[in-house]
Amino acid sequence: MITLAKIEHRFQTNIEYFFNYVTDMENYANWFPDVYRVEATDKAIKNSVGKSYVEKLKLNGISTDLLIKVVRYEKNKLFITHGDLAPILPMMKMEFTEQGDDVLFELSYFSRNVDLSSETNLINTLSTDIQQRAIKSIEQLKQIISNN
Repeated sequence: MITLAKIEHRFQTNIEYFFNYVTDMENYANWFPDVYRVEATDKAIKNSVGKSYVEKLKLNGISTDLLIKVVRYEKNKLFITHGDLAPILPMMKMEFTEQGDDVLFELSYFSRNVDLSSETNLINTLSTDIQQRAIKSIEQLKQIISNN
């Protein structure tokens, strides 16, 4: 796997509230830049393993739809999705660590395509773009959390 972006931040909030808000994929467009809408594609329980969503976003200025599926869910600890966007085959990983009254949130994005090289222009451009958006997402989350 190739790491595309990674960021962490300590939030002063309740872990259950924060985990439920951030892992609700239909909220993702509220806090991650250039994601315009996320819609469930099935009737499975929200954020359960196997649940699928369509994410409408812009990548490098181009609008696209990305099918994402929840592949791992550990309440208040871990949330992982896989996307179908070729050739990247993205993976998003959210890790949550309770630290007293705070939550350490780690957000990472990867390419699951083992045939890609981390040295390609595609990966370098995408990595820069996603890292910048991940930084902005933390600012968005700080604002959302402070208002609740």
